[in-house]
Amino acid sequence: MKRRNTQAEDGDEQARKRQALVSIAASSETRMRELIREPIIPFCIIEETDPLLNSFSEDDIQRLCVFTKSEIIDLFHYLGPSYAKFHTRGRKAHFSRVDSLVVFLIFMSCGTSTTKISAILTISTDTLHATLERAATILYDGCVGPWLRDPPKPVLSPTFANNVGILVDSTYVPVPRILDDFEVGKTLWDEHHKVYALKKQICVQAGPPFLAIHSAKCEIGSTADIEILKKTAKEIDLLTVTGFGKCAVIGDKAYITSDRIPLQIITPKRTNMTGFNAETNRRVAAARIHVERFFGRFKCTWKLMATKYRRSFKLFDRDFDILVALTNRLITTRPQPTNEELNTWASLHTHLKQRQRLEYIRKKARTSKGSPESGEDGDASDDGEVEGNPRSS
Repeated sequence: MKRRNTQAEDGDEQARKRQALVSIAASSETRMRELIREPIIPFCIIEETDPLLNSFSEDDIQRLCVFTKSEIIDLFHYLGPSYAKFHTRGRKAHFSRVDSLVVFLIFMSCGTSTTKISAILTISTDTLHATLERAATILYDGCVGPWLRDPPKPVLSPTFANNVGILVDSTYVPVPRILDDFEVGKTLWDEHHKVYALKKQICVQAGPPFLAIHSAKCEIGSTADIEILKKTAKEIDLLTVTGFGKCAVIGDKAYITSDRIPLQIITPKRTNMTGFNAETNRRVAAARIHVERFFGRFKCTWKLMATKYRRSFKLFDRDFDILVALTNRLITTRPQPTNEELNTWASLHTHLKQRQRLEYIRKKARTSKGSPESGEDGDASDDGEVEGNPRSS
């Protein structure tokens, strides 16, 4: 009798925990969540003998993992050589190979904390970290490795006549503020976007299907975009070789420089807005819209890169490149998106940057009213302050 009462109490406790998670997800909606619809994980009872993939319906799997069930199975078979390469004997994993892939996709697409995901899946955080590490190793070897060794070729822009084949731009991913090391923390401050962040530079094809063809190593938020380009100019120059000679690269105003770099780069004009310059800027903006759409789709699909990145900084490059490779796979396997979806993705990336600056201005205004002598307060949100250095964790 006592055992039955204990089981009933455990069931009530799990129900209360699930209801609490649902209320947390409902109360945390913001303007960004209106544009990025965060999927709500259906709380179903997962039997020990049933694979995690089969525990969800087709619609739930696509909403949680981005990929459909058939696409996940195809991805699993594509990663077969990598699974064979890293096959080792030892302690049996908690999840099967396919379920480990599903857990990784759920974590990346939801962008929530490991504590919430582990509570929903009724596993420990250590088991979740081991599952994510196992899937990430396979995905990096099977998806990122071939992409880096044999990247897609540049495609000439259909709207720009100056032999443009590559679009380059940088995006930022917010990170928590580091409290115990001021010197390290201030280097992460991105003055332009008003946020502590890490930066990644991506090169995208200037013509259809607009795949990512190069990913630079991550840089701290205080690094200027042009400095990242200078470090990677030789690598990008090797990618510009086409059957018609070397193609040009288009960047935004952040890439205007008087220094000589081994690239033919086209940027908008800052001053002397004559009729000719205005027309050039319009054409550059029309060509650059596709890299903004790529970043918008990337962050709309993988919420982990649209919110604060709370994992170790050592894993950032690997996680980012895996998600870029998976985004390329989505572009090549999915039908052509509608104009409405393309415009939503382009406006989303711009909205995220504007929203961060606006939150910073509001917080500075509140801080100045309370303490006139307060200096730079850093991040626009009060949560996310961490003690310790994620770079060494």
